[in-house]
Amino acid sequence: MITRRRMLAATGILPALAAIGQAGATERLNAIPMPAPRSATTQRKLAMEITRSGSQPSGKGPAEWFTGAVRIDSPFRRTDFARVAGAIVTFEPGARTAWHTHPLGQTLIVTAGCGWVQSYGGPVDTIRPGDIVWFPPGEKHWHGATSTTAMTHIAIAEQLDGKSVNNTSSDQRPNNMAAATHTALGFHRTPVLAIILVSYLMIVLDSSPSQNRHSSFRHKPSSSEHGDVA
Repeated sequence: MITRRRMLAATGILPALAAIGQAGATERLNAIPMPAPRSATTQRKLAMEITRSGSQPSGKGPAEWFTGAVRIDSPFRRTDFARVAGAIVTFEPGARTAWHTHPLGQTLIVTAGCGWVQSYGGPVDTIRPGDIVWFPPGEKHWHGATSTTAMTHIAIAEQLDGKSVNNTSSDQRPNNMAAATHTALGFHRTPVLAIILVSYLMIVLDSSPSQNRHSSFRHKPSSSEHGDVA
């Protein structure tokens, strides 16, 4: 029995159709963009890296960026395929940064101690271990330890044109550190507290036993003054 397939094969049409179909599939496959093979250098850059603890020496915070004793550990900066940079920063009591900004913002993760942060024109806030602080791009701020307690945080910021921080002021401290300290401790409510304290003292003095003692020494009229007759 002669089938259609055998007739096409006998006339040579079937092999021709197969060749045309294979050529079309190959053309479509070649049209798909394929990733370029990685070179040995690219593969090395993309491999996981572990920087071991203690493999980098501790650094001292530069005077143009910090006030007081500041230690910088485990600094990192990526330039290939990423732009993140950061370090572990420890502030001794009373130490803090200068006023500064970050072109792409900054994240702080507090790991130890107790510290203060402040955005320009805003209140001083207290930060403790586990707190995460975010400063938006371009926001002028400072951060550091309290006056009595050290503080350590991990600082992370992205680089823009190779730069992750901008020092905005030659003044290393806020304009009025005493005011900042009072604000952080809650003393910015001093006028209200003073009024309450004065009112309380007035009430206490008014009801003091000394007033009763004074009243016991008041002049008592004699019997003659009462007009009594013996």
